[in-house]
Amino acid sequence: MEGRTGSVFCVMEEDTAKYEWKGRVRPFNKVFQTEHLAIQEACLWANKANQQVKVWLDSESSLHSIASIDTKSPISQQTTNLTGIYKH
Repeated sequence: MEGRTGSVFCVMEEDTAKYEWKGRVRPFNKVFQTEHLAIQEACLWANKANQQVKVWLDSESSLHSIASIDTKSPISQQTTNLTGIYKH
């Protein structure tokens, strides 16, 4: 994806890549949106594979947005629904 905006996630099993997903977005998309896209795709993969997973990422702002009870961001709300995080 050289020179383009995109996101990726990889499923690792004992230091071996088991599955990899790459998504390219339009140039006007924000990094925040591409991070959420990768998290969403990882959650969809985990649901389909019926696997419990650990997600490693370097974006504290994305994590806060997903976990926030007051988020107004539609993409954050969608991601929260896919992660199985239940807010009270």
